[in-house]
Amino acid sequence: MGFFSLAVSAAVRTHRLPIFSNPQTRLIGAHGIVKQSLSPVGTVQVKSELWTAVSDEPLPAGEHVVVAKIEGLRLRVARAK
Repeated sequence: MGFFSLAVSAAVRTHRLPIFSNPQTRLIGAHGIVKQSLSPVGTVQVKSELWTAVSDEPLPAGEHVVVAKIEGLRLRVARAK
């Protein structure tokens, strides 16, 4: 009886977790910082992860950016306002 109660309570907790259709979509709109200057390709840090990124304008290291789009394994970023 004890194991059954434990299993049922674990199942109920699992069903209450939020559902994400695609974890990468959580990056869109996220803020980051340029680690290697973007001219137009470089490296940014977003949510404690380093990503290869592309920008429409040259951005120096240290510039704050926001993720506009995900293109495969690259992020398209823009200068944060």
